[in-house]
Parts: sequence; C-alpha cells; structure tokens
Amino acid sequence: MPNCAHGRHSDDRCMTRCVGWYVCILQDNEDLGLVQARWSFVNKDENLLTRLQNINLCFHFEVEQQVNGVFINFFGFNGTAGVWRIRALEDSGGWMERTTVEDMDVAVRAHLKGWKFIFLNDVEVHQYYMMLNFSRT
Repeated sequence: MPNCAHGRHSDDRCMTRCVGWYVCILQDNEDLGLVQARWSFVNKDENLLTRLQNINLCFHFEVEQQVNGVFINFFGFNGTAGVWRIRALEDSGGWMERTTVEDMDVAVRAHLKGWKFIFLNDVEVHQYYMMLNFSRT
C-alpha cells in the first residue's frame, strides 16, 4: 500500500508522488470531480483510545467510503487526503464555509451536478497532529 505523509513531518517527494497519482487519475477521467484516499493517524497504536479510534476510522474507509464509492459512486469528502477538480468545485457553487460540514456540503452539491468521485483505498495518507501537553498551574 503506498503511503503518503501529510503534515509537518512530510517527505516532499512522497507528497509529490501522491499528488501526481491524483492528477493522473483526474486527467484520464474528465467527468471525475474528486479523488479521495484513505488517511490514518500515525499514533494509532499508542493507547486504547487511539486503537479504538483507528477501528472506527478503518470501518469508515473500508465500509462507508469504499462501498459507497463502488456501488453508488458517492461518498462524503473527508476534507483531508483528497484532490478536487477546480471545475467541479466551481460548477457546484464553490467552497462555502457557511456550514460546519463544508466538505460534505460541496460533495453533495457536486454529486447532484453529476460529478463522479473515486476512492483510493490502497493509498494511505498519514495524518500528523500536534500533541498538546497540558499542565496544572
């Protein structure tokens, strides 16, 4: 499975390869509006909470995203690890931050306009995050 780093520890060459895959897929399919990959946290095995979150995230990608993408050609954009065709965004009314679920909002509008989506379950983008250290003062 190809891995792409995302965030402050990313390898630029790896990200270039991932974006290159996305662009090639978009170029070969004019009716394709979104290419979405799965993403994961780098600390998924750190403790019980992160393992449980990983189980939930795997279900989301393996079942919801992949199955919906195959059978009904629609799944919600995750806001991470995806690339939109600019024309698809413009045709769908653009990115509207008026809602707290703008990623799903634009996905629904694009789908209703007839744009196709593809989910790449075999490409995993690692999502880095900053751990916060709280202390009592």
